[in-house]
Order: sequence, then structure tokens, then C-alpha cells
Amino acid sequence: ECSGFPGKPRNIGLEKATSDYIMFLDSDDCLENTACEMLYNTIITEDADIVSGSYTTINKKGVRKLNEWAWTITLTSPDIEKDTRKKMAKELLLEPDFKYVVTDLEEKPTVLGNSNIWCKIYKRSVIEDMRFPEDIVAQDSVFLLESFYRADKIVFIKDIIVHYNNTRVKD
Repeated sequence: ECSGFPGKPRNIGLEKATSDYIMFLDSDDCLENTACEMLYNTIITEDADIVSGSYTTINKKGVRKLNEWAWTITLTSPDIEKDTRKKMAKELLLEPDFKYVVTDLEEKPTVLGNSNIWCKIYKRSVIEDMRFPEDIVAQDSVFLLESFYRADKIVFIKDIIVHYNNTRVKD
């Protein structure tokens, strides 16, 4: 039985998964060639529960570029003026070995604004008993927030993981 939402097939995938690490990808998006290697190497070397990378989107001119606003939301406080936030995030991302490590969500609550389940790798033991809501839009946000609260260590890297298709036809 099809629900029309991605929660149900994602739950089936979780039930059937046997690997130590799990990734999610929407059917109309694609992975960067080095995505799996980059995420896997980082989750192992950092001994993290979740590792998250960057993603690209297509602008109005059809040019694919890094989604910097996602980083702005993740790294900076909403109490700061928007242009200042953007500048702060850009400066952080310019660091050659940029890595943003979160071991306490209360200290770095802005990461809760990082709202996608893709461009991430998850330690299976952290999420294996979790399930996606099956009959709602944005079920991935519910899942992501719970996974962040369960994780002891989340690492954000700037490497591009997913090429997000933001050109979907809207009804």
C-alpha cells in the first residue's frame, strides 16, 4: 500500500538495512562522486553518530552552486542581522579544514535548523529503532530532530555530498 509520502519507503529501508551506517537520498537528487567515501571516512575518524555535508542547488539562471543559506542557518544565530550572519558563515567555511563538531545541542542549538536528512550519514545503532511518520509532509524533519537529540556527536563538514533538485514542478 502506497502512502504517497516518502516516510513509508524510508521505514521499509530502515527495517531491511544491515550495514553499520545509513544514508538517505531523494529519488530526484544525486550524490557527489566522493560523497560516500567522504562521509564514511569522517564518521569513522571522528567517531561520530552523524556526519553532515554540503549540498548544491540550481539558481534561477540554471547555475548549480553551494547552498550557503543552509550553512548560515546551521552556524549562526537568528538573533544576528541576516547579512552579518551570511558573512560569518562564509568566513567559517573558508577555513581549509573546516569542521563543526557538536556534542551538546544546548551549546549549539542553531544546528537544529539544518533540516534535511540527506547529505548525511548516520550510525545505524543511533537510528535503527526510529521510524518516519508515514502520512505527513516534512516527515524527514521529525526524524532528523530526533536523530540529533539521540546523537552524542554530530560533525558538519563542508564537502559537497548531494546535488539537490530544487526545480521540482509545483502544482
